[in-house]
Amino acid sequence: MTSLLEAVRTKSTRLISIYLAVPQALAPSELHQSLFLAAQLGHVEVLHALMGAGVEVGEARDSSQNTPLHVAISHNQPAATKLLAKVGPRNLVDLRSASGKITPCHLAARLGYEECLRVLIEYGASINVKDGTGCTPLILAVRGKRYGVFQLLLESGCAVDVQDASGRTALHYASQTATGVKLLLDKGADLNIRDEDGATPLFAAAAEGLSNVVRTLTATGRCDVNLAQYDTGRTPLHLLAYKGHAECIPDLIDAGADVNLYDKQQRSALWYAVSNGRVDVVKLLLRANSQVDTFCCPDCFTDEACPVRLAFSKGLVKVLKLFILTGYDMVHLRECLSQPEAEKLFSQADLDHWLLRARDVMSLRCTCRMWIRHHLGYHMYHDLQELPVPPSVRDFLFLKELDDEEEE
Repeated sequence: MTSLLEAVRTKSTRLISIYLAVPQALAPSELHQSLFLAAQLGHVEVLHALMGAGVEVGEARDSSQNTPLHVAISHNQPAATKLLAKVGPRNLVDLRSASGKITPCHLAARLGYEECLRVLIEYGASINVKDGTGCTPLILAVRGKRYGVFQLLLESGCAVDVQDASGRTALHYASQTATGVKLLLDKGADLNIRDEDGATPLFAAAAEGLSNVVRTLTATGRCDVNLAQYDTGRTPLHLLAYKGHAECIPDLIDAGADVNLYDKQQRSALWYAVSNGRVDVVKLLLRANSQVDTFCCPDCFTDEACPVRLAFSKGLVKVLKLFILTGYDMVHLRECLSQPEAEKLFSQADLDHWLLRARDVMSLRCTCRMWIRHHLGYHMYHDLQELPVPPSVRDFLFLKELDDEEEE
């Protein structure tokens, strides 16, 4: 005779009715297996019959401690999900599996099954509960780029600033994947929450070089762009300079990024740009370096922390020329250009020319520019656009002549 499981599989309601007429004759394990199979296949009539015969949904668990509701959701069966949530015990919608300690909401969010999640919310499931790694359904939806689920959770009033076990929020993950950043900001997400390493959502966007996300975050006016990581002391600008994401840097500088900050290894953003030969980033940072008293290496720094010495050791002629043109750290420049190794980088005529430039006294015109830039401070990019000055003067203050130097 056909088994109950086979009858459930084939949706043979007549045979199922015969078996369930005397449910005591069936082993509890077979009844539970039938319940799981019906949930997996979405056989609503069979589920109804099994529960009507007294099979307890709340007691049924598989080897991973999943409930039939977990199984219905994992196979995207919204009708079965609704029946189980409606007829099962009240706490069924929040019961956890042993694997990852996930609730049905976590599962629906991770898999992107919007209709199943809608049913769970309708029947009172908690949408802010954490799984074994501290993730909420919202965090799982953002990480998986499940946009429909993500919107549904926000519309349902979920908490947006909950942190997972690593201290990251939904905005951290959204900034890393460029998924729903604007929606989270519109719901009041905190831009300056730091994870266990001290990184903000801006770090996540900077790490991926997502210029649109960087622009969106900094444009709010609520983003502290100078928050540094705890262990390294690096800011988002250090990271962008190292990776060479030049298109992101102007937005960061315009939002108040301090180009003169040093990390715990005494390295500036300029040092990281030089270390990877990012000439375009070097230009941007030299233009934004408005502090006269820090336009050179502090005396207490090691030789390894000096951008000039680094550029010289790497043979970056283009960068050395940019330093000479902007007047950056002339003491170390003259020192490097006077070494015998300089002859390997420059022709004799070229070397004589740049040595002369390095030794020249700064003209009154350039001295005035330096002090104007110093006075404008970190918001120089923004403020210069607002000042009623001729374009030629603006170009001069922005060190426009750096563009005349072609890339190597």
